[in-house]
Amino acid sequence: MPATAVIEAAEEIDSKGLPAMEELVKRIPPAAREALDELFRAKFTGVKRVPAKALKS
Repeated sequence: MPATAVIEAAEEIDSKGLPAMEELVKRIPPAAREALDELFRAKFTGVKRVPAKALKS
């Protein structure tokens, strides 16, 4: 029975519709957004030449 309750709850949530992504981003405080960007965004740090042997395993 727990699986049925989960499916029914998911159907109720889906029928309401989701807010726009921009609206959701605006809800996040600026300090939290900066911290998330710092922690989870890839950053360009430099270019290095790698020998072909290192790429083949």
